Amino acid sequence: MAITFDRQVSASPDDASRRLAPDWFSTTIIYASVGDLSDSTYDYRAGLRFANVTIPHGATIVTAYLTLKARVLTGTIPASTLEGEAAVDAAAFSTAVTTMGGPGPLQT
Repeated sequence: MAITFDRQVSASPDDASRRLAPDWFSTTIIYASVGDLSDSTYDYRAGLRFANVTIPHGATIVTAYLTLKARVLTGTIPASTLEGEAAVDAAAFSTAVTTMGGPGPLQT
């Protein structure tokens, strides 16, 4: 039996944005900035946590979608990487800058 549902991030600790240089972090963002403004680093990162999504043990997720919309595009189309975390109850983002690490996988 297939089940279909839509979810969106609903609370401040469930989304976060980080600028790497100069270092800045927020869980009270209106929109998440992601992308690369220079060749040396990925300047912006975003984290999204979808709470209250119950997936029965042993269930198979056949298809999942994340819809993103560009607010501004300057220069070339950015390359992007999406990462996920398999967790029974993923922790909300803290207010610490270290919540979303430097280059490499998102840290929670």
